[in-house]
Amino acid sequence: MQFTQMVWKGAAGKRVGFGVKDRLVYAWYCPAGNTPETPAAFKANVFPAGNPAHCIDDTVNVCYNKRAILAHNDARARHGAPDLTYDRAIAKAAQTQLVEALGSCTGSAAFTGTTRHQRPYKYKDCGENYYQPMNLASDDLMSTDAATQQWLDGNQYWDFNAGGAVPGQTAAANLQANQFRTMIWKGTNIPAGTTHDVGFGFHCGTVLAWYCPNRPTKSNPRETLLNVCRDDGSCADSAYICTKDGYDSCYNEMALAAHNKKRTLHCSGSDFTSDTTMAKALQKMLNDKQE
Repeated sequence: MQFTQMVWKGAAGKRVGFGVKDRLVYAWYCPAGNTPETPAAFKANVFPAGNPAHCIDDTVNVCYNKRAILAHNDARARHGAPDLTYDRAIAKAAQTQLVEALGSCTGSAAFTGTTRHQRPYKYKDCGENYYQPMNLASDDLMSTDAATQQWLDGNQYWDFNAGGAVPGQTAAANLQANQFRTMIWKGTNIPAGTTHDVGFGFHCGTVLAWYCPNRPTKSNPRETLLNVCRDDGSCADSAYICTKDGYDSCYNEMALAAHNKKRTLHCSGSDFTSDTTMAKALQKMLNDKQE
């Protein structure tokens, strides 16, 4: 009866309060659950976890979305990032893409390659994470908590002082590190007052998450240092990290990428390569002039 009181659906606007003393906890639920105590009432108000009949809203699994957002926001708070906000339109678009790619869950289709990157144009600036189990599964909410945990576990492959994946690792480790980055991206590059929206597609045990607007700028390492923070909320000192070698390595990397992009556009032949000795000499000349 304690379980049914806790999960009783009832009417909207339910309230709860907790009293705690030593190891004793009391909870009051208003209006009360378990009322009336009839089989019909229990059938109408107590459901199995993740019951599809009560989770699907216009193709979107709202149960999974709520569960994933709670887990994400708990992790993001520890890493100094603001809460994500559920966006039904994003979730529906992600759900549609998953269903079209995977079908009825009975085959062996893989949500990879081109099928994974065909986001609608309006979501082109969104970050993306995906998770697919070894075998396509039914939509069991308990088993697919593995998606959120896998992305979060990518922190073991992330170098917080360098603003990127730890060098020399496997492709799988690099992918997991970047999934972690996308999941807890703080968003200092997003205009103030902008909500951090998210929607999850959930089909065949596979999860597709779109974070909008939340796409990290790969060519700006200083930005990454400020937006991917440790689990105590502290971020790397980008001014020190970028200039500790006698020149601004972050600016050099960003400017190099921008130059080569323009060179490609104008058919200028081979890309520039970075010359750290030249950059250090130029930086020293500038510093000496200012003194």
